[in-house]
Formats: sequence, structure tokens, C-alpha cells
Amino acid sequence: MRNLLIFASIFFLASCVTQQRCLEKYPPKDSTTIVYLSKDTTIYIPADSSMKLLYLGCYDSLGNLTTDYIRLQGEVEQLQGRNVKPIIIVKDKYIQVECLVDSSKVYLQWKEKHILNQDTLLKEVTTNIVTSWQWFQIWSGRVFFIVLIAVIIYAILKLKKVI
Repeated sequence: MRNLLIFASIFFLASCVTQQRCLEKYPPKDSTTIVYLSKDTTIYIPADSSMKLLYLGCYDSLGNLTTDYIRLQGEVEQLQGRNVKPIIIVKDKYIQVECLVDSSKVYLQWKEKHILNQDTLLKEVTTNIVTSWQWFQIWSGRVFFIVLIAVIIYAILKLKKVI
């Protein structure tokens, strides 16, 4: 008898969780992933040059352009850079400046940040639709268990001689 009560209580307490109750209790989570990518490249700068030609002249007090008293004092100093090579030529009353730039390359490195979102799509699927015959079996099973419990209680009371 005791085993029957334990079996009946386990049978009534154990049940399956429906899909809707499961989704309410444990909702699906969207996932977000952040990925860092290191990238690099080399940019090539082609060779280039430019030139400037200047005329040396001087205005007198009357506003006339004269070239009589123009002379350079000292030497023209040439400063060379890493990429720029200037050429300065002084000829007659002209100064010619040429700049030559060698080709060069620049190395660039950077990191890109990519955010990947993965959304969880919920699709409702209707499965296990209960037919009218199945409803009849469910209700008849419920009534049977109620009658069975009443018979068991009646048998227990009769064995104890209460009735």
C-alpha cells in the first residue's frame, strides 16, 4: 500500500514542460561577438619635382625697377633633406630653385573592430494538436483516477474497520 502511494505521488508530480513555459522560463539569448583584426599596408609615393625661377630686381625711390646695384653676398646654402634634394642655380639676374623628391613608401598599420550580432529568431510551430477523441481519453482518464483514488481510500478505511 505504501509503495502504491509513493508511485501515485511520483506519477502525479512528474510532468513534461510545454514549449511555451520553457521559453518563458529560459528565454533565448542573442549573442554579440567583437573581433579585432590587425591590418597593414604600404603606400608608395612616386618621385616628383618642382622648379621656381625668380628675377632679381630692386625698385628705386621713384618706383622704377633697376638691376644696377644687385649682387649676392656670400654663397647660397643648400640644405638637403632625406627625401627632398634642392638644386639652387644663380645665373645673371635670376635664381632658379629646383626640388627633386625621390619615391618613397610609408608603412601603415591599424586595427579594425568588427561587431557580429547573432539574433535568435523564434519560430512558433504548432505541434501535437489534441483531437476531440484525445480530449475524451484525457477526461475519461481523469475520472478513472478520481474513482480509483476513492476506491483505494474506501478499501483502506474498510481494512481499518472504520466503515
